[in-house]
Amino acid sequence: MPKRTLDQVRATRKTVLRRSADVASVNGLDGLSFSQIAEEVGLSKSGLAGYFESKTDWQLAVIGYARSVFRESVIDRGREKSNVNTPLIVSTCRAWLDYIELPVFPGGCFFAAAAAEFDDRDGAVRDAIRDTYAQLREYIAAVAGRDADEEGAGEQMAFELIAVMIYLNQNLRLAGDQQAGSIARRSISRIIGHSVDE
Repeated sequence: MPKRTLDQVRATRKTVLRRSADVASVNGLDGLSFSQIAEEVGLSKSGLAGYFESKTDWQLAVIGYARSVFRESVIDRGREKSNVNTPLIVSTCRAWLDYIELPVFPGGCFFAAAAAEFDDRDGAVRDAIRDTYAQLREYIAAVAGRDADEEGAGEQMAFELIAVMIYLNQNLRLAGDQQAGSIARRSISRIIGHSVDE
């Protein structure tokens, strides 16, 4: 059997991580199973395990992948859609709403699910999730606070925006509340002082 190229190895790993993130968004990171994912992506169990040193290493890689998806879907898209008529905080919030409402992952917001699963458990996985939220809050605070006159306004807005997004995700997943998006948009528009309706 010919050796696989580095590009092929990378492509297979990305496929593994994408499927793993999809499953983890529904079943949790602890719900990941080497045998299940291996079967779904067409690898042997040992072949899949060869990509990761341990289950924790696998979970951390999935978190890293989910973070890159969030960055592309929300941060990068927000920057692309921002212009003289659309402040960055508006385009970012619109992209963030799309990420939750589409949803990008079958279980909704990957990090809302992961945080609920690991918030009281010490270890590298919890640390990675916590650091992701900290980086998000710092970025949103910087963007939201650009035009604010009051000191600390950006941090306050970031806190409130993250809270609204988490509750929107929960309402959509848990209650199937189709009015939640409209309510969230009104809340977000009030918080940032700009309409996010398109």
